[in-house]
Amino acid sequence: MKDNRDIQYMVNEAKKNRFQRIWTILDEKPYLINVIPENESYSLLHIATILNNTDAVYKLSNFTSCDVLVKSASTIKRKSAGGKTPEQLAKNNVIKVYLKTFTEKRMQERFGNTPVFVTTQAKGEKYNRLGLPLMLLTMSSYKKTFFGNESLSPSDHFQNLLNYTFQSSKVRLKNVENEVINSLYGFDANSAKILRVNTTRLFYGKIVKLYTGHYVYMEMNKALKREALFDYNTYRPRSSALHFGPYALMLDSVLTFWNELTPYNEITYRGVSVNISSHYDVNMTFVYLDFVSTTDDKNIAESFAGTHGSVLVIDNTHICAWQPRNIAKYSDFPHEREYLYPSGAEFLVTAIDGRHIFLKLVNPSF
Repeated sequence: MKDNRDIQYMVNEAKKNRFQRIWTILDEKPYLINVIPENESYSLLHIATILNNTDAVYKLSNFTSCDVLVKSASTIKRKSAGGKTPEQLAKNNVIKVYLKTFTEKRMQERFGNTPVFVTTQAKGEKYNRLGLPLMLLTMSSYKKTFFGNESLSPSDHFQNLLNYTFQSSKVRLKNVENEVINSLYGFDANSAKILRVNTTRLFYGKIVKLYTGHYVYMEMNKALKREALFDYNTYRPRSSALHFGPYALMLDSVLTFWNELTPYNEITYRGVSVNISSHYDVNMTFVYLDFVSTTDDKNIAESFAGTHGSVLVIDNTHICAWQPRNIAKYSDFPHEREYLYPSGAEFLVTAIDGRHIFLKLVNPSF
């Protein structure tokens, strides 16, 4: 929430072609550079490009947190505005040629592509207490959508903010629905369309369903796991990660607070097609920042693991907010008997026998 004022200020100043104060904010908060706030179509780099401000384009593009391939967002009023990079909007040929040099390969080198398996207990618990960077940034970028004019304390525990997000969606359904759909539109327009419904109950069910049957979950979880590489001030999300913010926030709130999804306290299993046992040690406590899919059917997990993979065997008897929810009723694949953990679930490794990794869900120590 603390970043909302700066986000709005920078966009308004950029539209007036005034960037001097923007540099001061970005020097302190470089993670805001790719944000496209609610009801807007363009990032700072888009705006500078459209205004033919060569100096601003050069300076913005040289921030190491700037995703030069950021895509514009569609809105209710500008449905056709989405999916455009700054280069595609450039009228000035000098700017266009310059932006063309920022290839996807160059952006991957800038942002890195380090795979992340687990998050340390210390960082994971800090994020659980204060909020995952992507979700906090989403709350700041879409403050009016999720919170209206409500004044919220920045010191609130993240679970309180998450609960408020869920409760707020009941009275702001259309606003929330529109922003989630618009943010996903550039990634997977057909998937996003299934969220267009008339009641909160249907909306929550479709939020869960979307996770189970489409490609959204892979890229979203990758973006969430990548947060382990940063702290709040060093967080550098690509623009593609920001697309998943509203959806990730709603999915987390639905899993945690929707009373139709009851916590499960028995054993669940997760099959992984490669052997990941080298990433775990007995008595190690860690956090999964992403959403984790499991099943209550061991045979299904074993089939996912195949001959050479690993199977996580998870004890969920400890009562906490991160117990998995039975989502089979809403899944595109109900026969998989899926149980889904909210983001930020914390586990203790109790044993490893080579193929099987035994985990116990634990309550964070904060």
